[in-house]
Amino acid sequence: LSACETGIGHFQPAEGAFSLARAFLFTGAKSVVASTWSAEDTGAKELMVYFHQFLHQGLDKDQALQQAKLKYMEMNPGFQSHPFFWGGIIAIGDMSPTK
Repeated sequence: LSACETGIGHFQPAEGAFSLARAFLFTGAKSVVASTWSAEDTGAKELMVYFHQFLHQGLDKDQALQQAKLKYMEMNPGFQSHPFFWGGIIAIGDMSPTK
């Protein structure tokens, strides 16, 4: 879900947090990659390109996201490697590779 704050929502007692990510999971999505805060557009786009490259190589989704974050930091040294640019992107659900 390439939009800001798709991984956060309103807390409901005995239910948990209702977010856009949760809505996708309830409707049948096996997994979701979402943001827990407002992401910087250019950095988020670059991270998602790396993520999909690693998915295409057959990595599990969580491994692909981890490798994408590491590559992002490698390609963007200094201030741009700060977790602000990549730390809010999370994976939820089934982490097996895509088919």
